[in-house]
Amino acid sequence: MQITAQLFGDLRRYINDPEKKQWVGMIPKGATVESLMTTIGFPKDKVRLVLVNDKLAHLETTLSDLDEVSFLTLLGGG
Repeated sequence: MQITAQLFGDLRRYINDPEKKQWVGMIPKGATVESLMTTIGFPKDKVRLVLVNDKLAHLETTLSDLDEVSFLTLLGGG
């Protein structure tokens, strides 16, 4: 399945398509948000909010072909 992931905050360093500013790749059928995170290579503790096709998702959410996943981190401030 082809998945597109938007990576925000500190996660931007994992982008594999700098021209489009996103991660694009193939994952096995039945993969979850958590397994996508492992495939991309970033730790779960960095993510605070996950959206799949602009809807709130969880680590155990099963992905479908052509899904768009957004990973957001905490924003720092002071």
